[in-house]
Amino acid sequence: MNTIILIVNDDTPWTPRYWTQEQGGKINTSNPFILSRGDQWISISKDPSILDDYSASEISAIMKFIDSPRFYVIEWNAGQLVDEFLNAIPSDLAALIDNDHGLIAQVNQLSGKPISTWSNRTTEI
Repeated sequence: MNTIILIVNDDTPWTPRYWTQEQGGKINTSNPFILSRGDQWISISKDPSILDDYSASEISAIMKFIDSPRFYVIEWNAGQLVDEFLNAIPSDLAALIDNDHGLIAQVNQLSGKPISTWSNRTTEI
């Protein structure tokens, strides 16, 4: 299983729930939202407690870009669905990705790049 964190403004009109629903995924009244195709799956969970895992300097860097962060834990077993998900995030949306290996980047900087090229990087692209 692979994991990244998506960080968006709390008041954004676009959410992973909408994407999952549009793709025919399973929407629960609670977490997670799940989409599976064949032997591939992606799971998206809203998790406000993730903020507690960040250092003060990381929180400061996030807050420079996103005023009121909302955190989603994205887990998947194959790159195609997560690539589709990331490419569906509107390019004008203030959104960050944390790959849990030291890279925190704007989603639009990663757009079009397969997740396999940056998911394990420890520094900026």
